This record gives sequence, structure tokens and C-alpha cells, in this order.
Amino acid sequence: MENSSGAAAQNASSKDTKKGPAGAAKFHPALWGDHFLINYTPPPQDILCQEMLELDEFKKEVRKKLLTAIEDPKDRLVYIDEIERLGVAYHFEAEIEIIL
Repeated sequence: MENSSGAAAQNASSKDTKKGPAGAAKFHPALWGDHFLINYTPPPQDILCQEMLELDEFKKEVRKKLLTAIEDPKDRLVYIDEIERLGVAYHFEAEIEIIL
């Protein structure tokens, strides 16, 4: 009897290894295939540099407004809340800590 149950356990373990890793799902191929991967061309370097410069300017404007332009504490807290809701507060953590 022990041999038959041992063989059953061995068959069960061999079936598990054929299925692949645990939790691996089998999805059907995408309708679009790799169309978007093949046709992607990154933007030119000069455009990326220009965008980085614009981003730095925006950060300077927000930092300046955060530290100096808003006099009313309530308005300053509303501005901090808006920055956090936009998801860019991590750029201004030090300034927000100073204000709070």
C-alpha cells in the first residue's frame, strides 16, 4: 500500500513541475502584438534637454511661490495640498517641512 501512495505522490509532484512556476498565468497573445515596441522611436536629445530645462523652471516657480508669495497660512496650506494632490510634493519636501 505504501508503494502505491508513494507513486501517487511522485506523479502529483511531476505534474506540478510541468505546469510551470506557481501563480504563473497563461494569457492569450495581445491583439496588437509587438506593434508599439517595434514602432517606438525615442524623442531627440535636444527635445529632452529642453523639457528638462522647462521642468527646472517650473520647480523654481513653485518653490518661490511656496516660500515667499503666499502670505496667508491657510492659502499656503491649500497650495501645499494642491502640490501633494498633483503628486509632485517629493520635489519640495524640505520646503514643506519648513512651512509646517
